[in-house]
Amino acid sequence: MTKHLTYGQKKKFTPIMLEWGDDPIRCYQCTIEFTINNPREWDHLDSKEYHNYPENMGWICHSCNVEKRMNQEMQAKAFGKLRMNIQYDTLVCERTGEDVSSSEQRNRQNKPIALQFVTEHLMMDDYMLLRDTVNGITHLCFVTNGTGSQQAVRKYIEEFCNPYNGKFALSQDERGQTIIRRRTEN
Repeated sequence: MTKHLTYGQKKKFTPIMLEWGDDPIRCYQCTIEFTINNPREWDHLDSKEYHNYPENMGWICHSCNVEKRMNQEMQAKAFGKLRMNIQYDTLVCERTGEDVSSSEQRNRQNKPIALQFVTEHLMMDDYMLLRDTVNGITHLCFVTNGTGSQQAVRKYIEEFCNPYNGKFALSQDERGQTIIRRRTEN
């Protein structure tokens, strides 16, 4: 798993993104045209630089790419684009007969769903019960694409909550129940 996109990945992902209707000359955030002074960059829609798959990519200008890191509205727009990309990819796989039930395909579809679910809920609440979150994500994955296991969802959440670079943290509430909360320390 590479941290940054390689030239080969960019070359492979570009036609896929064009098929989805991504505009190669405008930033998906601000819609300003790319120029020499405002070059096109590759954006990881979920803000995880090691999630290198086409559904997680968007073309963005440098200023929006920098601002998105601290702007919740821009992050929400990126997650919306990620959701649309995943839905489109699922339809393409069904139309072309590609094996949607493969482990890699399920991971590409369900992991971003899990991340978006946790991110959106923690924008509104201080914490979430792990048990309820796992059940909610598993159900959402099943409704969205017909797959989903609690074990896989727990692994995604563990990755999102890792102590080194996770966006969230696991802890215990006053009743001893495991909760997910936003990470506050750097």
